[in-house]
Amino acid sequence: VNPVHAELQSLDSIESESVDAVISVTVLTHIFDPELVLSEFHRVLKPGGVVVADFAIVDDSTYDTVQENGDVLGHNVFLEEGTNVKYWERPSDVEALFYEYTDVSVDEVEFDEPPHPDSRPYEHTHTSYLATAKK
Repeated sequence: VNPVHAELQSLDSIESESVDAVISVTVLTHIFDPELVLSEFHRVLKPGGVVVADFAIVDDSTYDTVQENGDVLGHNVFLEEGTNVKYWERPSDVEALFYEYTDVSVDEVEFDEPPHPDSRPYEHTHTSYLATAKK
């Protein structure tokens, strides 16, 4: 495993078709244009490569807080403490983002997350759509 830290909208430092898998956890919810990022993931994935990513949903434990305290940028899209946060309503909306991929699967999942000192200083549960797809 070779982790890469890069600007997701432009993965210029990664050669096309050079990556076996991309795992993106609690990231694409904070990206203003997830389609652009998924297109870059598609470019760098080898044929048959897999992407695994999650997307927060409106049933997430943070939704009410973000909706109340964040600035509204669009439908279920907020700016909270300088961070873009988007919540998804339907699995089909997430599936539509993966139009370049095959074998797309979207399932609802829950996972616990430890406190974040600067934003959520308490343990909390996230509810997300977990998407898997193949190039």
